[in-house]
Amino acid sequence: MKKVWIVLLCVLACGVVFAGGAKESAPSEAKSYVFAADATWPPLEFIDEKGNLTGFEVELMPAIGKEVGVTMTVKNIPWDTIFAGLANGAYDGVSSGVTVTEERKQTMDFSTPILSNGQVVIIRAADKDKYASINDLSGKKTGVQIGTTGDFALADYPVVP
Repeated sequence: MKKVWIVLLCVLACGVVFAGGAKESAPSEAKSYVFAADATWPPLEFIDEKGNLTGFEVELMPAIGKEVGVTMTVKNIPWDTIFAGLANGAYDGVSSGVTVTEERKQTMDFSTPILSNGQVVIIRAADKDKYASINDLSGKKTGVQIGTTGDFALADYPVVP
């Protein structure tokens, strides 16, 4: 009798596993994903003259979704809240020029980068002879977007953000 109960439990367990798997892979339940982007970085993401969210990264996500058969949409989210929203599940991913750092790797998974760039300081053309290096900006006011890798990089220099 003990063997009968063990066999029945195994059959029941297999039934639950296979039934659960069948429901999850049903084609009528296509997944959809929402990505966040800070629309202040043209041409990657920006608001066009008609008020629409657009740009390379904004248009890339739905195109990838179309290829893999899922819906992918992008929402305009302020940069200073973008990682908190990702962490709390407000959206599934970020499509907004995020620099891969060791610290961020501790809490986020990254795709293969689609663009490689670095940090630069931009000055007026009329002032090009005044500044030969970033150290020449010592004591000068500079502008950065708070919480970005540009902000973090500038912290290593004697400038006033």
